[in-house]
Amino acid sequence: MAKREEQRTWTSSDETSHLFRCSSKACERNFKAPRLDLSGGNISRQQLTRNFSQLVANNKKPPPFINTRPNVNITSPVRPFRTTNSNNVPLPPFIILIVGRVAKAGAVLLGRNVRKWWANLPPEQKAEYTQRAKSNRKYIGAAFGMLGMGIFVYYDSHIQETPYTNRKRFVAFKPEQFEQLARQEFESLVESFKPLIVPANPRDPAYRRVSRVANNILKSNKDLEQIRNKEWTITVVNDETIQNAFVLPSGNIFVFTGMLDVCETDDELAVILAHEMAHAVLGHAAENASYCHLMDLVMVIPIALLWAILPSDWSSAFAHAVGSGLQGILLSLPYSRAMEMEADEVGLFLAAKACFDIRLAPIFWAKMAYVGTKGGEPQIEWLSTHPNHESRQNRLEEVMSSALTVREDCQCPRLPLLDPKSYLEKYKRKVAETETFDNVAIRLRAV
Repeated sequence: MAKREEQRTWTSSDETSHLFRCSSKACERNFKAPRLDLSGGNISRQQLTRNFSQLVANNKKPPPFINTRPNVNITSPVRPFRTTNSNNVPLPPFIILIVGRVAKAGAVLLGRNVRKWWANLPPEQKAEYTQRAKSNRKYIGAAFGMLGMGIFVYYDSHIQETPYTNRKRFVAFKPEQFEQLARQEFESLVESFKPLIVPANPRDPAYRRVSRVANNILKSNKDLEQIRNKEWTITVVNDETIQNAFVLPSGNIFVFTGMLDVCETDDELAVILAHEMAHAVLGHAAENASYCHLMDLVMVIPIALLWAILPSDWSSAFAHAVGSGLQGILLSLPYSRAMEMEADEVGLFLAAKACFDIRLAPIFWAKMAYVGTKGGEPQIEWLSTHPNHESRQNRLEEVMSSALTVREDCQCPRLPLLDPKSYLEKYKRKVAETETFDNVAIRLRAV
């Protein structure tokens, strides 16, 4: 069993505090890019480029990082820079989410009981209640209006703007709430993956590679408040069957060795890590949970009416299931895909500021699309939480010139003259050779 060693990426001590310093103008600047239209629109890449370029102009490329503590590991628990008053600890997010689910279940029971109560009433009482409802329709309408106004006030009081893209969004949770939940999830994940965690040893090639790429991105974007205020850690899990990487809202980076096999170059790995870091920087986890919570509250009245009006439990359950499915396809899934696209774009700029060859970003997704065609399982985008590989490739190609401008403003070294598409052709030849070898091996085993 590999012994897990833990270390923080940066410390707030005097020897490394210089890594966090930037000009006050750059630290306090709020990007003013147009909002991201979740119904299908995109951020203006000209404005976003201008914002990043202005930030770079006020905060030039940071000096190379000098690790003053080479024997200290990057994944150790650390004291947070910000502390929460112990007498004013917010509720955990799952409690708020449970309230919405309980409200939906209560709406089902309420509507079902109202339907049965109405069915058992004699005709004269039904007529009497109907007449009362008609005569008091103004008060009933006012009650529903007040309820709607209450929901609107609750929604409007929780509107925030995403960092750097300034997209309006509903967020019902405080940062402290998700930081608390993320810390618990981090401890749970470390415990579950404990036998597979790669020791945080600079001599280990997998750990060294992930650490080098992640630290480069973080140090190059230290002028961003959301980068500086997180306790970034790295955990590499030795499992080649899992091709995945993710970042918790608190900044805990997890990379499986299977993803390192897919990312043949550090530039490709940087694109993936920057994308996942962008989710944490933009606060997408809290936003997604808030959206689910809002949908639960909004659906309470329609669900109650549905179960009260339809004649039987079977018809009500069927209509309820159909409505939930349509809500997912028409609202929840497009919202999730929009956040993925936003993370792709912001992540591209994060990687650009770190001087990686971001031209390989669309090439990576072209590779994934090619692998998907070989697997025979095409991705149906409108049924997925993520855009398909072709959509991501096309969008990254659209914003590539803007990101390259930001990279140039960071005074990065010139990119090689080699056409990035040559990497894709090389990868396709490699896959073809592997398939040929596998077919020969199968025939030999058959013999």
